[in-house]
Amino acid sequence: MLRRVVAAAAARGASASRSGAPAVAGAARLARAAAGAPGRPIAAATAERLTGIVAASWRRSLCASAASPEQTMESMLRESLGATHVVVVDISGGCGSMYRVEVVSPQFEGVSMVKQHRMVNAVLSSHIADMHGLTINTLTPAQHAKKAGAA
Repeated sequence: MLRRVVAAAAARGASASRSGAPAVAGAARLARAAAGAPGRPIAAATAERLTGIVAASWRRSLCASAASPEQTMESMLRESLGATHVVVVDISGGCGSMYRVEVVSPQFEGVSMVKQHRMVNAVLSSHIADMHGLTINTLTPAQHAKKAGAA
């Protein structure tokens, strides 16, 4: 996703941004200068190098921010669904492309699992757009207590 954003910005000479990421101001100018040809389209290799630089900068900005994506998603789920227990784990090895989410909420009482998952998807929709995958486990408080008692 980030590669497409940077490549599109470089191709049209505009800046681009990704939610929460610093703007890629002057990406096209930087890439053209690196290619040595002002005003001409950038080479694929230059776009790849630029993408790596921007991605590293974006990861650093996330690490420097007060709340991690996991903490942000957890607070969103707690507030929106009145969740009593929320666990959000990055299962992609730290790159933030795949998460496992466990949510316990009284709002799930009498609601099918499909509708429970749709409720979670609706809350996290702004984050899901940037993800590769999401594993959701939803439980009612009674199911969670039973699961905790069995463990």
